Amino acid sequence: MKEINSPTEGISEAMPIPQERKRKPYREQPRWRVAQLRTDHKLQKMQNECVEAAYHRVLQTVKQLIMKHGGDIIYERNHKFNPESYTGMHSFTSSTFYWRLDCELNYNYEVYFAFHNCPFEETVRVMMLPFPLDRTTHEHQFPQGYDIFYQTVLEVQDPIFIATLEAKAG
Repeated sequence: MKEINSPTEGISEAMPIPQERKRKPYREQPRWRVAQLRTDHKLQKMQNECVEAAYHRVLQTVKQLIMKHGGDIIYERNHKFNPESYTGMHSFTSSTFYWRLDCELNYNYEVYFAFHNCPFEETVRVMMLPFPLDRTTHEHQFPQGYDIFYQTVLEVQDPIFIATLEAKAG
């Protein structure tokens, strides 16, 4: 009888050893995408859709108010397809107002905002009172001050996302 020195000796000829599959590198999906794909949390999904719609309604109003009050240089970016942004969905920054939509780790959409000598602050605050913004908005404080934050945004962000909202004539 032949002595076997290893557990695979003699098997390789009869049965090929499977080769390890090449795997694609794992890339984490953005939180908002995972939140939309979850089928077992219908109420959360509906609330998220409401938050996003309300966010964009406020944003449109803010843009109109900026133009009505003389215009401004703004930064606006849709982060949904930005591979560097894991939780960010959209952000808007002007010299007087900050508005950002994120999908948090618990898959809830949240809105962060800040005012800086904003001439239409009261109007925007009233728009945040009804559901769902009443429970999903959070005022953000910038430790270095809003002016420094705004100038830094304009300096470091890609110029393609910086625009001027012109004042409306009339």
